[in-house]
Amino acid sequence: MNNRPDLESRLRAYLSSGARTQAPSGMEGRIAARVLGRRYSWAFQLLAAAAVLVLAIGLGVGVSKLRQSNAALKVSPRPTPIVTPTASVSPTATA
Repeated sequence: MNNRPDLESRLRAYLSSGARTQAPSGMEGRIAARVLGRRYSWAFQLLAAAAVLVLAIGLGVGVSKLRQSNAALKVSPRPTPIVTPTASVSPTATA
C-alpha cells in the first residue's frame, strides 16, 4: 500500500498546471491597495496614545494606593499596656 509515488506525481502535475496559469488582471493592484489602505489616521493614533497614557496613570495611582495601604498595615502602633491602680485593703480601725 505504497501510494507515495502516485501522490507525488499527482502533486507535481497539479503544481505545474498552476504555475502555467496567469494571475487575474489587476490582482497586484488590489493587494497593494488593501495593504496601503490600512494606514491609520493621526486621530486614531492620538486616541490610542491617550488610552495608553490613561491606563499608565491609573496603574500608577492603583500601585501607590496599594503601597500606602500595605504600609499602614505594617506600621500600626503597638497597643500600650493600661496600668490600673490596684485597690489596697487598709486595715479598719477598731475602737
